[in-house]
Amino acid sequence: MVLPAHKHSPPPPLPCRSSIQQLRVYEQNSCLIMSHLGGAKKSTKTMKWVWLATALLLHCTERCDTPEGLRRRNCSLENVMDPRPVRETVRDDEHRSGPGAVVQLRPQNLHLKLRVGVPQTFEVKFKRSEGYPIDLYYLMDFSYSMRDDLAKVKTLGRKILVALRNVTSTVRIGFGAFVDKPAMPFISTVESKLKHPCRDKKIPCQPSFSFKNVLPLTNDANEFERSVSQEKISANLDNPESGLDAIMQATVCQKEIGWGKVTRILVYTSDDIFHTAGDGKLAGIYHPNDGQCHLNSEGIYDKSQLYALSEALPLSVVGELKGDSSNVVQLISYAYG
Repeated sequence: MVLPAHKHSPPPPLPCRSSIQQLRVYEQNSCLIMSHLGGAKKSTKTMKWVWLATALLLHCTERCDTPEGLRRRNCSLENVMDPRPVRETVRDDEHRSGPGAVVQLRPQNLHLKLRVGVPQTFEVKFKRSEGYPIDLYYLMDFSYSMRDDLAKVKTLGRKILVALRNVTSTVRIGFGAFVDKPAMPFISTVESKLKHPCRDKKIPCQPSFSFKNVLPLTNDANEFERSVSQEKISANLDNPESGLDAIMQATVCQKEIGWGKVTRILVYTSDDIFHTAGDGKLAGIYHPNDGQCHLNSEGIYDKSQLYALSEALPLSVVGELKGDSSNVVQLISYAYG
C-alpha cells in the first residue's frame, strides 16, 4: 500500500511497540509501509536496517531505510545491518583425466550467501576429459525407403567402435529402430498388410512399430552386427515417421537402453520428417505423452502417443547423411569432436 506523499514533513513516527509490526521507509516524497522486516530486506539492495533492541533505545522506529535516512534520524551506523553477498570456494580440484576420479568441471563446490536483489556471479570452467567413456545409441528409420541404408548399417558397428576408440578406450554401442504408429491412417490395418506392409512381397518385411529397442548398449561389435543383421525393413503409409516417439523412449528408458553416467550420444537417422504434436488426433490419440518408459518385454514401445521434446535433449548436432549412410562414421566423429 502506498500512502499519499508528504511535501513538507514526514508523518509522526510510530510508537516503539509497533516497530515490529510496521516499518516506514521515507525516501524523497514517498512513504512505503512494510508489514515485517523481511519486506524491508526485499525492498531494494540499497536499504539498510537497525537492530531492533538498538532501535528502541535510540527511538529509531523506522528501522529500514537508506543510509542517509538513518543518519537523519540519528540512528548510529555502528548498529546498522548491511549484509553483503559472500562467496566461498569449498572445492576446486584441478582438471583431471585418465583412470580414477575424473574432474571436468571447476569449481566443484561453492558456498554462497546471497542478498535479495543483489546478483552474484562466478566463473565455471569445463574441460572434456581425455578418454572419457562414451555410450552411443544408433536410432534408425526402418521405413521402406531406408532399405538400402539398413544393409549398409549392418556392417557399420565395428567401424563406429573403431572410430570412437580413437577418442576413448571405453565405448559401448546400441541400436534402436522406428517406423510409425501402428494405427490408421499411418499404416494399413488390412490383415495381410499388418503382417507384411512392404510393397514388394519378395522383400523380407516385418510389421510396423513405433519404436523397438533392438540392442541395448554393448561393447561387443559382433553382437551389434549380429543383432542388426537379423532385423528386417518395414513400411508405413504416410511420409512422416514416429521419430520423436523413438527419441523420447531412447532418452527416458535408462535401464532398458543401459545408459551409464558417461558421455551419451544418440544418433538419429531418417530420410523424412517426423510426426509432431497434434498428428495423433487422426488416429484417435489425444492424450499427451507422459514422459515415461513404455517398452514391453520385447523392447517394443506399446503406448504410441505424441508429445513435445523441448526439454528432453539439451544438445544436438545435425548432419547430412549420404544416400546409403556411408558417411555416418565421419558424422559421429565430427559431432563428438
